[in-house]
Amino acid sequence: MRADHVGRGEGRRCAEHCDQQHDRHDRVEEDERGRRDRSRALAADFLANAPDEPREWQDVVYLAKADLWLTVEETRTVTAALDAALEPYRDRSVAGGPDGSRRVRVMSLAVPHRRPDLRRAGYSRQNTPRSSCVNSRRRPSGSLR
Repeated sequence: MRADHVGRGEGRRCAEHCDQQHDRHDRVEEDERGRRDRSRALAADFLANAPDEPREWQDVVYLAKADLWLTVEETRTVTAALDAALEPYRDRSVAGGPDGSRRVRVMSLAVPHRRPDLRRAGYSRQNTPRSSCVNSRRRPSGSLR
């Protein structure tokens, strides 16, 4: 309880508000965990059954990761560019997609590393991988793990 709430009858409201915020955060975290699990299951199912898929669909499986040194503004620019690249396809549906189209899960995540002092912990641009990419054309079998 904050000291400025003591004696003004607001302590209980503050505690209730904090509890509601924590509950909301927990629900969001559970929802996100569920989405990640469903996405992981979707990828695992496709990879397990890839030999049964047309080669052209096998070839478009893609996984990329990049640890970048960005400012807040650069991070906004990157996420806006990713969002803009997907925008033309967002309104498509089963009926509205072109012939031969399939529903494809495309995920994006931009999250800063927890500690801003990674350089002091021994990480540097020289010894931190810039990016890694897995594409089924380069690596036809395998796992997303």
